[in-house]
Amino acid sequence: MLSKDTDRTKDVHKQVEAAQQLFVEHEVFIRSVIRYALSDHDAVDDFFNDLFLFLVAKPVPDDVRNLKGYLYKIIIDKAKDYRRRNIRYQQKLKGYARDQADINKANTMDEAVNDERIQRILKVLEGHLSKKEAQAVRLRYREQHNLGQVAELMNIKPQSAKKYISLGLKKIRTILGVRERADYDEGE
Repeated sequence: MLSKDTDRTKDVHKQVEAAQQLFVEHEVFIRSVIRYALSDHDAVDDFFNDLFLFLVAKPVPDDVRNLKGYLYKIIIDKAKDYRRRNIRYQQKLKGYARDQADINKANTMDEAVNDERIQRILKVLEGHLSKKEAQAVRLRYREQHNLGQVAELMNIKPQSAKKYISLGLKKIRTILGVRERADYDEGE
């Protein structure tokens, strides 16, 4: 088994050396055909490297009489494949970007609709609360402030803020027909 691996390694080394020799002798010709075949001049080096690997994997057959003609045909054919792959890749990227834009647009619209609904509900509910209760509930739950921040913003003691929130929530539960209290206490 070791000799098979050694034989394969020797074969690969021979193929690499043959491709390297071919590229050293014909680099100018190969690069000029690649530049001709590809419209994207930034891709020349990548294509050049890919071509090298291709010729390592599939060395030039011994019976080739016109080496430059053979290389020209290989480069043109591989350039067509390269352009097709690149076009498919760009189309997939555009499709992905379009899908992401659609998803983001839908999410934004959903958020806007939900936000508008919440604003209307809060406005109706606040109409049934005192000014201080409505402000305390809005600061605590809509603007996500903690109890200390609510008290500070309202210029009152934390116990008073807690009382306004508690009374406001009780009135909201009554309006909405919810009989049970929330699972947690407002005490923070």
